[in-house]
Amino acid sequence: MEEKKLRDLEERTQQMKETWKRHEDMVQLTIKSISDRLAIEYVNNVPFKGKPDNVIRISTNTSSSMRRVQPPTTSAISTPGT
Repeated sequence: MEEKKLRDLEERTQQMKETWKRHEDMVQLTIKSISDRLAIEYVNNVPFKGKPDNVIRISTNTSSSMRRVQPPTTSAISTPGT
C-alpha cells in the first residue's frame, strides 16, 4: 500500500513538472511573439550571473521607420487648497 502511494506521488510530481514546463514554454513563445511584433528585443543570454525568465530590452532609440509619439500638452490643474 505504501509503495502505491509513493508511486502515485512520484507520478503526480512528474505530471506537475511537465505541466509547469509547458506553461513556461508557452509564456516564452508568447513574449517572443509580442517582442517581435512590437520591435522589442528578447534577450536569450543575459550579461550577468543567473538565468532569469523572459528578459526583454526596451530601447529608447527611435528609428526613422518608427513614429515618434508626442507627449500630451499639459494645462494648469488646480487642486483644492492651493
